[in-house]
Amino acid sequence: MIRIEIESTEVKQRGGISNGREWKIRAQQGWAFLCDQAGQPNRHPTRIEVRIDEGQQPYAAGVYTLSPASFWADKYGKLTVSPRLVPVAANVKAAA
Repeated sequence: MIRIEIESTEVKQRGGISNGREWKIRAQQGWAFLCDQAGQPNRHPTRIEVRIDEGQQPYAAGVYTLSPASFWADKYGKLTVSPRLVPVAANVKAAA
């Protein structure tokens, strides 16, 4: 399980115009506890950005893992990943 910690609900937004069309990306910072190529846990977490879709509320501070909806095959059969976070069960119980 990949553990992701979100510390703040702050969402950073950037955008511009490309090919005459306006674009916007919203993202929230977090920390991912990852492994190296040998499968060993890294000593320190890695700072990451998790994209927040238009109209989506920011993730609350807490501990998350990746939803199965984060992974799919694209039109060429290549594995595609776009993080969708789900709270870790212990995190949900503590909030209740």
